[in-house]
Amino acid sequence: GFMQYYGQDSYAAKNLTVGSTEAPFDYSINPHRLLGCKKAAESNFIWYNQIGNLGMIGQNGAFGLDDTRPFLQEACAWAANQEDMDVLVLFGHWDVSGMGAEGDMAMPAFYSEVAAMPGCDKFEAKNMLKFVMGHTHCNDPHPHGKVGAGFRVAGFGMDGCGNYGVPLIDTSDNKVRFWYFDTSDSDRLNEVVACVSREGWKSCTSYATLWLNEDIPAREERSMVV
Repeated sequence: GFMQYYGQDSYAAKNLTVGSTEAPFDYSINPHRLLGCKKAAESNFIWYNQIGNLGMIGQNGAFGLDDTRPFLQEACAWAANQEDMDVLVLFGHWDVSGMGAEGDMAMPAFYSEVAAMPGCDKFEAKNMLKFVMGHTHCNDPHPHGKVGAGFRVAGFGMDGCGNYGVPLIDTSDNKVRFWYFDTSDSDRLNEVVACVSREGWKSCTSYATLWLNEDIPAREERSMVV
């Protein structure tokens, strides 16, 4: 479903050029079999890209760390070579292992693995490597430790903590901030939507809780990572 209904700039499309008529996904694996099913190609679910000074790497915990490692090495090297990237955020579904994810692919452990990889370690050294996770249906900062680094935003769609809300990462003004807009009841939702529609989100932070507020270190000359 993730591949089919949430099309993304996946790794499978890395070598496609603008205007290409080729499919942006790898359909080489037939997911159907007589008993059970097979996972589609991992490249359909992993990605890395950059918006402004924020870099992002997305993983899929249904695959093992050894399978994902070559992609991560490439993504970390890419991130380290972006001169205008100040913050790097890892994204994944599982906050705990089980129900499809191995222990080292649940995001707290995965973060520790990636933090030691060449390229990504440069961001970790400056406390500018963060991660976002879901699975357990609650919205809260660092529920598994990793204070200042890990954030769980999964309070949507199913029973859980019931604290629905909108998370937002802000890397403007030489700061990295993680805002959380509580929309867990109709009144709060209507207030937030009305304010943002009228004035833009930056004028509405009185409705938000600030989960993280850190200075972005000054940029230094970076050596190339290959």
